[in-house]
Amino acid sequence: MKKVLKYGAYVLIGLAALLAIAGAVTQTEWFRERLRGYAERAADERLDARLAIDRVGGNLLRHIELHGVRLVREGDTLISVSSISIDLTPRRLLSKEIRVDSLVIDAPRAALRRRADGSWNFENIVKSSSDTAKARKKFPFAVRLDRVALRDGALFVDSKEPAVPDAVTDIRMTFSAYWGDTAQTFSLSELSCRSQKPPIDLERLTFAVSRTREGLAVSDLRAQTSRNALNGRGYYSALGNAASSGSLETEPVDLSGLRTVFPALKMRVSPAIDLDASLKNDTLTARIGLKEKRESIVLDVSVHGLSKVFDAAARDKVGYSLRGTARALDLARWSGNSNIDFVASGTFDLRGTGMSAGAAAVRGTFDFDGSTVRKIRFDDCAGTFSYESGDAAAAVDASGRFGRIAAKASVAGISRERRFEASVETRNLDLASLTGRDGLRSRLNLAASARGADLGRRRMAAAVELRMSPSAVERAAIDTLYADAGYESNRVLVHRLHGRAAAGTFDASGEIGLAGPSTLSFALDIADLAPLRGIVPADTLRGTGRIEGDVAGRLDSLSATGRFSLAGVAYDELGADSAGGDFSILRARSGVSGSGAATLARLAAFGDSVASVSAALSFADTALDITADITYRDSIGAHAEAL
Repeated sequence: MKKVLKYGAYVLIGLAALLAIAGAVTQTEWFRERLRGYAERAADERLDARLAIDRVGGNLLRHIELHGVRLVREGDTLISVSSISIDLTPRRLLSKEIRVDSLVIDAPRAALRRRADGSWNFENIVKSSSDTAKARKKFPFAVRLDRVALRDGALFVDSKEPAVPDAVTDIRMTFSAYWGDTAQTFSLSELSCRSQKPPIDLERLTFAVSRTREGLAVSDLRAQTSRNALNGRGYYSALGNAASSGSLETEPVDLSGLRTVFPALKMRVSPAIDLDASLKNDTLTARIGLKEKRESIVLDVSVHGLSKVFDAAARDKVGYSLRGTARALDLARWSGNSNIDFVASGTFDLRGTGMSAGAAAVRGTFDFDGSTVRKIRFDDCAGTFSYESGDAAAAVDASGRFGRIAAKASVAGISRERRFEASVETRNLDLASLTGRDGLRSRLNLAASARGADLGRRRMAAAVELRMSPSAVERAAIDTLYADAGYESNRVLVHRLHGRAAAGTFDASGEIGLAGPSTLSFALDIADLAPLRGIVPADTLRGTGRIEGDVAGRLDSLSATGRFSLAGVAYDELGADSAGGDFSILRARSGVSGSGAATLARLAAFGDSVASVSAALSFADTALDITADITYRDSIGAHAEAL
């Protein structure tokens, strides 16, 4: 036993002597230079860049210092560090753990530059290994970093892109981490920096990440700038039957700082944002909420078969839904486009399957009661829409102070023949309320429909029918209006146009050539002019008769010829037993010209009368020629001309 103790003491004394000698050697300048050279050579073997270290300090067992560290590539300094200080706990190696008590990086600088060929100076900096025999072995040690601090860092970027900052300065970062076989953690307790062009001030970023075989968790996420703040957390499950989830919430977001990066971002709102999402059994569900004061929108999104979205062969098996609820949402402010005068309040619901145009099937509804468009309030506004295998349909029914309007439309074979049907129906529709023009006060009750094929102007063929029941425009009442028309080969075909009111009836037929000749015939049978007093300012207005004629020519050069015959005509103090004549009018690019002739029998005016008046006129631009023959009583006559 004494021998064992004796020899054991010798061994311990020898080990202590060896450790003392080793410790003494590590303090020599020779050893430090060898260590510095080894580190530089090891980096050269693995990196397509040159590592340079000015000086190695510390006792090299528990404390190591590196001064003047640089990474140079093609004469370009990619990274430079003033100093790196490392405190270690060597005894933890006996427990197969590399423990760094403290790692402090002072004044690091990095330069990121885009080359003339578009590549970056950091690209492919790690050499690819061709030695397949040296397969990577499992690292036998766990690594624990109790505290890593980066102080006074800076990143300079030469990218020539406005969305990329020129420089990120005042970088401060503190974190801790652990890497083991079954678990890994990373905790960022501080990250702050400033950027220039665009100016962004990150006051604080913190979060914690932990990973196990079951999944990955992110907690205590907090990002704060001088204008905005964000909180979040999340969990990703590596087990197929467990749910992954995440959430984010912000304080009211000031978007003004982002407009330098995204000039198209013109939103004039500062919404608070809430996001909750989960993923389970390949189904993603998410709720996104945006709110500013009394305005808000909430979107519920669901995608079934999320992995199939990235598989072209299975993409049409994806199912999805989108439901939204809006409250007093001023789209002009939220979009930054003042032309969108729409304040939305209501809900919409969309559900579908498939992602290709040929296989997708989508159906939806919307209900925006209490919304306003261009200051027009819709007491009720609801509709449906659908798309299935290239066929689309939509319907809307709206009512308010303007009356009621209902419309439907469908297109079959959007990518093929494009057959379409459309209809619109109104009840007591007031155009003044819709347009804001008092001169269009109306009460329209009509039903119109159209059907045809191909929506192209040159190839489209369509049939249109319009029926109007008792309606009014201003003070003019319309008993009925009927139109049977069509469109074919750039021509509008008016098979029949018929209108009837208390004043009389109107009929027309023919065709209008959008790129060719037009021919129309019309006739107006006047039953009594008295009902027109609401339109024509007169105390006395009466008469019966007929006006008929034809219109011919091209749209840029139209002529109208016609005849009229009236009886018992009266306009306040003016009146005639009969009036008849003809007219001709030409509208061309050069202006309007025309001529006419009329004969009036027993013309009365201001208490006197003449037997007859025959007049003729012609005009062109600013020129007007009039001749008249007047027959007074007892064969007394007169002739007059005016140029």
